[in-house]
Amino acid sequence: LENNIEFLNGKISKKDNILEIGSGCGDLLSYLQKQGYHAVGTDVSESGIAIAKRFFPAIKITKMSGDRLQFPNRSFDVVLSFDVLEHIPDTGKHLREVFRVLKRKGVYIFQTPNKITNRLAEFLWVTFTGKSRWPKELHCSLQTYPGLKRALSQNGFDFRFYKINPVTKHTLTRVRGGLGTVGAFAFRMFPWELLPMHLQTNFYVVARKKS
Repeated sequence: LENNIEFLNGKISKKDNILEIGSGCGDLLSYLQKQGYHAVGTDVSESGIAIAKRFFPAIKITKMSGDRLQFPNRSFDVVLSFDVLEHIPDTGKHLREVFRVLKRKGVYIFQTPNKITNRLAEFLWVTFTGKSRWPKELHCSLQTYPGLKRALSQNGFDFRFYKINPVTKHTLTRVRGGLGTVGAFAFRMFPWELLPMHLQTNFYVVARKKS
């Protein structure tokens, strides 16, 4: 959440009509609403939506798949998703749906894990802890840098990738839990900004709908 809020800074306006796909438990959606943004959300998980509505009763969130959006064409200025694209089996279908519901020159702002670094992190996690972090089928559409660029271009978007430091209180807690204090220290001190884009831990992207 820390990184996502940082990434959105200066990229959205309170005049925008915003859709968040994969709102989960509603943290970001609630934050946006409290800051005065007009935003609605979707998620595929009924239990997640129930939790979101319990903690944040004022948010607007509906059960809906990210590749079958039940909104009219050109409904939104901005579509958001964070840690969502990798869970949707048909990336192209998802991007076409986002394109469809975006207004002219609308933007899709999203984050998704890097397939290369994700698989490396999973290997290290299993090696040191003996346990997998998550089932492989959960991340059915992990992307590489060239693959994601190609998918965006083929589905009607101009785009820009951004580097965001992955070190937050949350990630440090997770790393410390699996790899110990030394692992967390190494993670915090590593010069992530020096890595080329294709080796970043996550891809942060602003994709603009072509005219």
